[in-house]
Amino acid sequence: MDGDPPVRNVTEKLGMHLRGKGRILALPDGCWKSDEHMASIRHYSPIQTSSYWNMEMDDDAATCKKLIPELLKRLDLLCTQEVMVSLIGWFHASALAPVIREHHHYFPILVVQGTRGAGKSAATRIFSRMMGVSPPGELIVTDKTLHSLRVLLHGSVSFPVVLDEYKPSDMQSESHKGLLAMLHATYDGSVVELGRQDLSLRSFSIFCPTALVGENMQMTESLMERVVLVFYPPDELWKHNDQNVAILERMQLSSYAGTYHKWVLNHQIDWGAVYKWLKLPAGIPSRVKLNMASAAAGYLAAEAFWKDMGIERDILPSRKLVDFWLSPLSIGGSYRSALILDEFIMDLDGMISEKLISSESHYKIMGNNLLAVHLKSCHAAWARWRRVRGWKVVDVQTIRRQAKERMGAKGYIKDVSRVVNVGNASVR
Repeated sequence: MDGDPPVRNVTEKLGMHLRGKGRILALPDGCWKSDEHMASIRHYSPIQTSSYWNMEMDDDAATCKKLIPELLKRLDLLCTQEVMVSLIGWFHASALAPVIREHHHYFPILVVQGTRGAGKSAATRIFSRMMGVSPPGELIVTDKTLHSLRVLLHGSVSFPVVLDEYKPSDMQSESHKGLLAMLHATYDGSVVELGRQDLSLRSFSIFCPTALVGENMQMTESLMERVVLVFYPPDELWKHNDQNVAILERMQLSSYAGTYHKWVLNHQIDWGAVYKWLKLPAGIPSRVKLNMASAAAGYLAAEAFWKDMGIERDILPSRKLVDFWLSPLSIGGSYRSALILDEFIMDLDGMISEKLISSESHYKIMGNNLLAVHLKSCHAAWARWRRVRGWKVVDVQTIRRQAKERMGAKGYIKDVSRVVNVGNASVR
């Protein structure tokens, strides 16, 4: 039509693009704009489009408004409040990633870690759909998928990618280094150049919000500085409700995705309000502070969106959330020894599945969802398993002491001295 704004811009990248004071959301089949008088933008990619970008979005605000109360009720049942608020914050912030990068240049990587079966993959899949991304299957990182992953991460600036079953120990050293370089690029928002056979260079500008999901993810200190780290508590394993997940997966989340993405085209982040709400303690490294502020901005944006949809909730006290985010970190960005017990339990879960320890000599599955562990023999097998991978090991006394500290009604350790029959022997 003669009255339509002209198409003046072309982009290879899906997601939000900043144009002066306006914003445009580039989609595979068109664009949405914060101001209808702005020039349109057309998504165009000379690279083969990944099947991952199966977008499901519509701006049916009425359906979205009806959906939100039940959606929030079901999300609250997936895990602890701290875990859910962290996921809500990061995924809702991903839609605003270019705005966040404009303010402080970076956008954090989300790392979701926990035991097998805790519900990590299901939760991140649901949140991806809430952001409009409904891939045909889980995206699993292997040595053979690095180039396709590079192309995928090149294709978006604000729609998130979730890398599932991330296992550094299963990757070749050079491939893992290449993956780490890509992850650093997603955080910084930078260009990766690769040589072609004709000696020319192919450039990939990587700004895509990226999440890692896995069990035993030993990270370098430099990567730890770039993440929002979310631990699924081991005692949540038995609370994961398949029926609740099934209800969430049947919901029409496309209406939520479209309505939210249209809403954020006009949402302004009040960074003063973000930091005032966070109340961060002194001494936190600047990158860690920016990572937490990004996720907090997303959480507060979600709460503001729900309020505009007529749903007002009590906002989580920031101290509880900040403590949860800081607990796996020290000022240097490495694991605190206080969390080595959690790593020990999660590692044992993987070792059981790989049949590296046995019910004949190491553990016994008891009633009421209890697992009895012979600490001495399990620790010996665990220490060998980690040393082969170059990972941190602590002595058995440290594990025993932390188990005693965790024992009680609020922890997942129920007893540290009970005599149990394991195999043919009675052990403590």
